[in-house]
Amino acid sequence: MSRTDVEPEAWAREYLPTLSATSLGYDFPAGGLDPFDVQEPETQWFVDARGYTRAWKHSEGERDVVYMSPPESEFAKKVPMGYKYVRILEKLAVVTRGLLVREWAETSRAPAKMLDAGDYFTRFPYLLYFKRLRGPNLYTRGWRELARTATSWPPVRLGEILTLPATNYRAALALALGFPPETDEAIMVVRVLDHFGYH
Repeated sequence: MSRTDVEPEAWAREYLPTLSATSLGYDFPAGGLDPFDVQEPETQWFVDARGYTRAWKHSEGERDVVYMSPPESEFAKKVPMGYKYVRILEKLAVVTRGLLVREWAETSRAPAKMLDAGDYFTRFPYLLYFKRLRGPNLYTRGWRELARTATSWPPVRLGEILTLPATNYRAALALALGFPPETDEAIMVVRVLDHFGYH
């Protein structure tokens, strides 16, 4: 039996791995998904604001995650302003143990101008996010050497995240697949939809 012979939800329950819960920075949105969830077949968005939010299905819209979000919005209440940037991300793939687990289609949502980031995300709109490699231990020489061995790009520090930039989805996926299986429990390929100061 091939994957195409099985309903997507049944295929997910039967064949997709169960990943450990991601450490979240914010309980937003209510009832949302783990950002590394691989069961939901619809493309999802989530936020990195020096900590992950939950993910939500893109068909649910922006959820007031905008520059100068209304103070009464759930986002403003759950993600307090501070010295941080908000990055809205579209999940496109998850790799675990060196294997592509699941892909999602890019939506038609055009990226914002992202003036706070100059032209960085115009040149490199695709990033890798790592499930557990967060915090000071990211910046060890050994991990940097691993990144340089696995890819042609040096890692880039974006707030708390050490990530790797790419110019297109296929390049980003190749970067994710290039890491040894023991690098992390899961690596996510994302597209940057917006990036703005939140303070």
